[in-house]
Amino acid sequence: MPIRLAGKALAQLKASIVKSGLYRYADMTALAWRALSENPALVERLRDRFPLIILDEAQDTHGEQLRLLEHVFKQDGAAFQRLGDSNQTLYEDDGAAPAYWTPGPGCIPLDTSRRFGAEIAGIASRLTTRQAQTIVGLGIRPATRVLLLFDEGTIGRVLGAFAEEARALWGDDCDARDVWAVASRHNLPGKKGAWQPKSLVDYHPAYPSEGGSRGKTNLLCRQLQKAAIHHAAGRPPAEVGEMLAVGISGLARAHGWKAANDRPITAHNIWAALAHRDLALPRAIRRLLRDNVLAGDAVWDEAAWLTFLKQLLPLFSPCPQGADAEIADLCSFVAEQKADLADLERRSTKQVQFGELKLRLGSIHSVKGKTVDGILVVESQIWKGSEHCIDLTTVLPRAFGVTDQPFKGVELTAATNVFVGVTRPRELLGLALRKSEATQLVGPATDQGWKIIDLVPQPVL
Repeated sequence: MPIRLAGKALAQLKASIVKSGLYRYADMTALAWRALSENPALVERLRDRFPLIILDEAQDTHGEQLRLLEHVFKQDGAAFQRLGDSNQTLYEDDGAAPAYWTPGPGCIPLDTSRRFGAEIAGIASRLTTRQAQTIVGLGIRPATRVLLLFDEGTIGRVLGAFAEEARALWGDDCDARDVWAVASRHNLPGKKGAWQPKSLVDYHPAYPSEGGSRGKTNLLCRQLQKAAIHHAAGRPPAEVGEMLAVGISGLARAHGWKAANDRPITAHNIWAALAHRDLALPRAIRRLLRDNVLAGDAVWDEAAWLTFLKQLLPLFSPCPQGADAEIADLCSFVAEQKADLADLERRSTKQVQFGELKLRLGSIHSVKGKTVDGILVVESQIWKGSEHCIDLTTVLPRAFGVTDQPFKGVELTAATNVFVGVTRPRELLGLALRKSEATQLVGPATDQGWKIIDLVPQPVL
């Protein structure tokens, strides 16, 4: 395609996306710069309105976003405080200019943690490879640490073995504990090439690959299925409500509806936009969602889905001319195995039930910033550009003091991921590593108080 035509096609695609109320992070920053350029007085008004700014997770702020914040708030008249840990920089962009924020000489070090004790602080300190720290653990209870060894034949037993350790540690209280199994790569099953654990799917094949088919992600039924599952799992109402709003806002946009002042309808303004058309409309739609999606069977049974649509779609009539096919496609039924809402293990493939213990599954990114009772970090593949490595295989020799080898490139990314994972738990930390890669580590780990759980059968002599 000629460059001129490609540019036009890109511009049309961009206009279509913006018309739907969808923006990239870069778009939002660019729009903010435009607003400040056209209305310079906004800067002073923002400083007056927010005299104290605390930027959390500052280590992940870079480029134009960082320049924008410093332009507005790093001036007289505003206190601009940044809290961040360079060793937790998970969202990397080597081309960012200006670069990521890093603590300067005048920063106050935060080297103590009340989340965990000295046991976890020790291994965490050896993983502070971006900016060396000696972390002091002030947690009240000593942590149990386990190193699980497996091979291709026993990888399927890793999660269960960790669950047994959790149940032994907490007993009857384990049903109230927040326990996770996480990996650097969690949504890519690895089937090609020599065997090695590439993702969380290798440990638990039922784990979803990016929530199912990408082609169906934005369909109304798929969005409402997510809301039904989260509602049944007791997730916060605001979280469930946002999923419902995403689905209904997509339906409204397909009908050509707009919010006030001709703005695009989004999940954030959908209910106000509906009320602007008819004050009774938000209540009517929410009641249908409650009865048919959250309390009913519409998203799992096709006949029930069609009955639901017969009540819902007339509320959006008339259908715009020429939009029939688009709306029909958006509202098509997504055939999935019905979630058994009484069975936690079947209800969500992002958690596994072991007796009274619920083991949550996810990426290391998904637990960033969280405090949990226990966590298992399983080794997996990690990529940075064209480079890749297996994270724990790469990182643990340094973590256990076998080597002082500095990290760079994808190795540094692996060390950062593992650091974030091991600093989440209060009382139970597990690492899962192939036995073939553990020869030099078992001795130091044992000396440092780790419990070694070897899942690989011993050869019969």
